[in-house]
Amino acid sequence: MAPRTEPDGRSSVVTEEDPHGTLYCLNVYVSDLAQRSWVPPGTVKRLRVLEGIPQKAGETGPLIPRRILGEIPVEEDGSFSIDVPANTPVELQILDADGMALRSCGWIWARNHEPRGCIGCHEDGELAPENRFAQAMNRPSIPLTLPPRRRRTVDFRRDVVPIIARQCAPCHDEDGAPPRLDGGLRACQRLLAADAPAAGGGSRRRFVHPGQARTSPFVWHLFGRNTSRPWDETAGIRLKEGPTPCEARRLSDDDKRTFVEWVDLGALWDTAAAQGE
Repeated sequence: MAPRTEPDGRSSVVTEEDPHGTLYCLNVYVSDLAQRSWVPPGTVKRLRVLEGIPQKAGETGPLIPRRILGEIPVEEDGSFSIDVPANTPVELQILDADGMALRSCGWIWARNHEPRGCIGCHEDGELAPENRFAQAMNRPSIPLTLPPRRRRTVDFRRDVVPIIARQCAPCHDEDGAPPRLDGGLRACQRLLAADAPAAGGGSRRRFVHPGQARTSPFVWHLFGRNTSRPWDETAGIRLKEGPTPCEARRLSDDDKRTFVEWVDLGALWDTAAAQGE
């Protein structure tokens, strides 16, 4: 080995001075689903972009909690283009009309000044994109680059408990409909309880599936229907009862959206504690 002169630059678009990168998608409707008809054009209404935050110092595991970098509408042709903080793990979730995540990607990131793109949502990487000009490429990328202190989180303690105390707990008490939703942390633990044996064999699903609101029976109850999609194992399960008159009358769309976001973002009790704050 011998010393050499430092190169003048690099054969790359990366520019360390730019704190942002760009993520773009040509068409969210191009996917590896068994049937393309499962997500017909117009199904995807918005894109939610989440930031992954490392756990407390000394802990290992998945990047939780998640903070919302922002939501944007998806173009009519299924394309989008966004600017995000560089070197930051992000998760993309395409949303339906109820704000539920239809599909979520794994953790990805963009380097400083780098444009990084994909054909569609979980598409076959060997496929060549259609030869067309995506609508999102016809305008500047949408910036989702809020400073960390302004990036929103959703947790049970701060956001969900007030709704439950105001609207749900009076009916879901010791003598009311299951699950009991009194007690703050205990209510969260009951919603996240593991599967339990059911009469006649098999198992009874828990109320909440962290990270996947659309398959959570708790969410089905709020919306009065099974919100699973054809590719979910829970798609064929019938919901025996819709929401009670109490829920149907009192829960606003904003309340339901808070529940959905809480589940889709990982169903955490306290995001501040998870971040070590």
